[in-house]
Amino acid sequence: PTVFMWQTMKMALADEKIVLDQKWRRAGAVTAQMVIAEDPAPTILRGFSSSNPILVACLSMGMALQLVVAATIFKTKVRTQRNFHALTQIQQIHTLGLMLQFLTLWVLWRMHFEDEPVLYIELLSLAISLPAIIMWWVCVCSAASYTRMDFLLAMHQRTERLLALRAHQRIDKRAEKLLGLLAQGDGGLMYYA
Repeated sequence: PTVFMWQTMKMALADEKIVLDQKWRRAGAVTAQMVIAEDPAPTILRGFSSSNPILVACLSMGMALQLVVAATIFKTKVRTQRNFHALTQIQQIHTLGLMLQFLTLWVLWRMHFEDEPVLYIELLSLAISLPAIIMWWVCVCSAASYTRMDFLLAMHQRTERLLALRAHQRIDKRAEKLLGLLAQGDGGLMYYA
């Protein structure tokens, strides 16, 4: 599972690189209509923190340490703010799972061999107990909070890039007006401000 998770993180990084390269290539092409877009969505990374709460809890119980370490390593390599926030979300949600993972290891270490058959029944009852339901609600609230934050970030990026494009178009119009005055050669350049 660790190799699979690591390859998934590498795939998310490669996906980001491909999308950004396509975006910069298209930005260089001359088109009649300008397109404003936010950074690429971290769809692969989103699955580690905001999918089914039961899946996130089970993933966190088994691979929390690997996920936190990988998110920390890949956080230095991402180029977009949305992927950075997704990796921060992975770190936050699975740090809680890391504590549960250490607690589980401590319980297993202290358990006697005779008590192990009871453990399976207790684990099944734990799935519908109050701590599990609280953890599921934490996962749901965390996923909702991340989704809202990602939506607001995407809207902010669109607005910011639209304003930058409009400012660039105003500069282009002023440059055209300036070139027109220069082409006329009537001395009107002195009064241009």
